[in-house]
Amino acid sequence: MFPIRVIALFVLCVSVIAPASANAELRPAVHDGLYLGFGIGGGSAGLKIDGLADDLGRESGLSMNLRIGGAASNKILIGAEIDAWRKEEHGFALQYNNYAACITYYPAEMIFIKAGPAFSAVIAEAFGFTDTENGFGLTLGAGTEIRLGSKFALVPSFQYISQDLDGFSTNFYSFLLGFGWFW
Repeated sequence: MFPIRVIALFVLCVSVIAPASANAELRPAVHDGLYLGFGIGGGSAGLKIDGLADDLGRESGLSMNLRIGGAASNKILIGAEIDAWRKEEHGFALQYNNYAACITYYPAEMIFIKAGPAFSAVIAEAFGFTDTENGFGLTLGAGTEIRLGSKFALVPSFQYISQDLDGFSTNFYSFLLGFGWFW
């Protein structure tokens, strides 16, 4: 039931934040320079081993996002993003990292979609040992930018990451509450 709780928390945050932003001095979102942002939330990850008919199920965990880039135009941002999902349990930790080059497009003033290719890493830690597998991935996302000032915004978003590694593949999705600064 983790995804239902995450969706409910996401909707609650947006419903609390949106009226607060309506009271702030609203300005059109201007993208004409650099941007920086981060987000944190929850998500679900799955693992599929090549040659097996079924995947190994899904696990809930902590998700984060870090992004930096610049505006190509008011509607298009080009940047780099790091996305991660992590689960720790009983001395074992599993982490999926994604390092993407993303293009973000604003079809409407407050709404964005994004996509980009990525370098991926899956890191397993147990009993003091660490193993890392690398591969390639794809980042897809959508969200809203709620401007609270000319240079600051709350950025609730959804991310979907697909990773292809040697002998297995993963995917994870995240609901994030983010913060963004624009110069």
